[in-house]
Amino acid sequence: METTDFFSSTLYRSTFFMLLLYCSTAISSLFAQTDNASITCGNYRKIYSDVLHEERILLISLPEDYGKSDKTYPVLFKLDGDEENFLQAFSAAFYLFDMTENAPDPIIIGIENTDRNRDMLPDQKANYFIQFIHTELIPFIDRNYRTNGFRILCGQSLSSLFALYSFLEQPDIFDAYILGSFGFYKESLAVLFENELKRNGDLKSIGTKYLFVGNGKLDKYDPDGTITKRGDQFLELLKQTVPSSVMLKCKVYEEEGHVPYPTIYEGLKWIYSYEKNHN
Repeated sequence: METTDFFSSTLYRSTFFMLLLYCSTAISSLFAQTDNASITCGNYRKIYSDVLHEERILLISLPEDYGKSDKTYPVLFKLDGDEENFLQAFSAAFYLFDMTENAPDPIIIGIENTDRNRDMLPDQKANYFIQFIHTELIPFIDRNYRTNGFRILCGQSLSSLFALYSFLEQPDIFDAYILGSFGFYKESLAVLFENELKRNGDLKSIGTKYLFVGNGKLDKYDPDGTITKRGDQFLELLKQTVPSSVMLKCKVYEEEGHVPYPTIYEGLKWIYSYEKNHN
């Protein structure tokens, strides 16, 4: 495995401005104090997958006190985990930790894409990607970092489909799911998910799970709301099928578009609140 610093050059992107706005006063330990020093928010890591027959790139951020404690931490896995999406998850998680009592500071794992459609779509090879996460990625993270066993999977748009599909296929892998702009862009996917729900009897006996769904009213990819409506119909069916130990919260952001920006922050806040009050 190889490790290299990333974000070593100045990154003038919108998500990084949000990161600086939220976190500049709170995470001084991440920022060197010398003039013209690099800003480092995490590391790249490489892992070869025998399941996928390719090398995969991870972006990893550790909690602020990781090097000064022997604590264990929850892990947030961010699908579509390129730099911008990773930074959004990082800023949301840290701001919540910094400003909210008892919110944990998670290890954050961004999973970069190689062939997005292949990995995310259930009618292609999503099952292989689930196997990669379950049998290779999670063991790798657990071996190399101090994890506490609580795992959150965060997807957006197409990867939110994958996240919910992984819940239907192997609900024991993750404890919580955050889905940004979840819906079915074609009817056949709705049918596929309904068949999976009917087929998987294990869902009736699963323990506590959290599903947070955030959709934007002004989604340019769903101007008439058809995609979101198909997704909502499935979520209603899911709610009627799973036991009461599965908590489901759906939120519509009236002034947000595709993949509403507040979804990760509010999803984490809701999950942590439930965890605190029910454990």
